[in-house]
Amino acid sequence: MPNVLVISNWWEKEDSFVNTCVLNGFNRRGVNTSFINLNDTSVREDKLFYNNQEVLEPDLAVFTNTVASYDSHKIDIIAKWNSLIINEPYSHMKSSNKWLVYNMLINAGIPIPKTMPYSYGFEATDESINNVFGTHLGWPFLLKTNYTGYGNGVTLCHNPVEVRAAADNNWSGPNWYDGTTYEPISAQEYVQSTVGMMISPWIQGDDIRCTLRIGDPNKEDKLKSDILPGRTRLPIKVDNELRDICMKTMEALNLEMARIDVVLTSEGYKICEVNAPGGFSAYDKPARGDIGQHMADYCLGRLASR
Repeated sequence: MPNVLVISNWWEKEDSFVNTCVLNGFNRRGVNTSFINLNDTSVREDKLFYNNQEVLEPDLAVFTNTVASYDSHKIDIIAKWNSLIINEPYSHMKSSNKWLVYNMLINAGIPIPKTMPYSYGFEATDESINNVFGTHLGWPFLLKTNYTGYGNGVTLCHNPVEVRAAADNNWSGPNWYDGTTYEPISAQEYVQSTVGMMISPWIQGDDIRCTLRIGDPNKEDKLKSDILPGRTRLPIKVDNELRDICMKTMEALNLEMARIDVVLTSEGYKICEVNAPGGFSAYDKPARGDIGQHMADYCLGRLASR
């Protein structure tokens, strides 16, 4: 019977929605399942300890969410295991940094919405904001903090006053790799809902397990996507163009499992966010079942074929 270790961190404790779904999925398959939150682990002589117990090398290690606060020493320890690890640890960590992801996608020739850095120290006068961002992105445009979740930190700005307010509220803070320099906020073109829609496929290996449309035009609360507020759970048919851009994105970021946010524009599909694997509370309906179970079954299948 294989030993499975579910790895999370930051606010995602063992009883969070995502971790509960994944742990239940593995438990229903009768495997030995344990959990650690990296924030709560310690390192002694290059070994991980959780709740004062040494973390033993499992047969299968599964990361369930990404944030910027991973400790590289802990990741190095995990990366040396002979375990099957779903999502390469550093690729998993890097995917939490939107600005880094945008640059990796651009280098791979994958289309993204027009995106510019709104850097620390920028002289944010009305004139400079109009000349630099308004000219290239058009009004309105989005200001997005690089570390976010559930639509938090995504602000639609119609004028320089709103841009300055969003920058003050959403500053990203120290970056993940040295903790001293600052990551730029991303300024990104806004795709009008009348032009396209936002789609979020859930990808496991070379399969788009399910996909849904994000955004509800009948809601007027804060943005929950890069297009519309609210959420829907409507399944979307996957065409060859959508499949192709999703698989190229996974290859470019060296990920095996992720949720990708894709904007359908008048120019075709563009990638605006990658979450590895990120939250999936909205996927049960389009997946026709428990997405945590689908995730567990995929991981166990990979282990069996190793």
